[in-house]
Amino acid sequence: MKPPSCETAAREYVTRGWPVAPGPVCDGITYRCGERRVTGPLTPVHDRVREPDAVRHWWSSPRMILAPVGEAFDVLCMPVALAAAAAVRLDGDRRCPVMFTPQGARVLVAPGARPRGVRLLDSAAWLPLPPSRLVPGSAVWWVSPADTDYRVGDAEAFEEAALEAA
Repeated sequence: MKPPSCETAAREYVTRGWPVAPGPVCDGITYRCGERRVTGPLTPVHDRVREPDAVRHWWSSPRMILAPVGEAFDVLCMPVALAAAAAVRLDGDRRCPVMFTPQGARVLVAPGARPRGVRLLDSAAWLPLPPSRLVPGSAVWWVSPADTDYRVGDAEAFEEAALEAA
């Protein structure tokens, strides 16, 4: 199945209450803001977008979709194999969005998370959301937000499932 366009995905995120910001365009080799080359993907080129009507303007080109960490969700960072095993253990209302990136798995949990054994992404960070393209690869959903009705997870429950899986 073909992934949605960045415009379609950004519209869905905003419609579900997740603010997003347009990031640079990535061609798989470099990041660009207009004609200017930038060093990394995690710099928004505009303020947060909260209205679906504003999405078309920003994502008419294949821009990254960046979400501010700490607003709609916090992010646990862990190895892909561990996150996948933990996600398989959780079902029903305990499921949460899990994405795989070239840097490892990113697990979306409720804001205010206080994990004990896994790294928490800084609350001032920006997270590239699928189907954003990154220089070393792409961000893809393992458990999509649509699969959880856009409910984020419980950090403690996910961490416990990860410890059981390990």
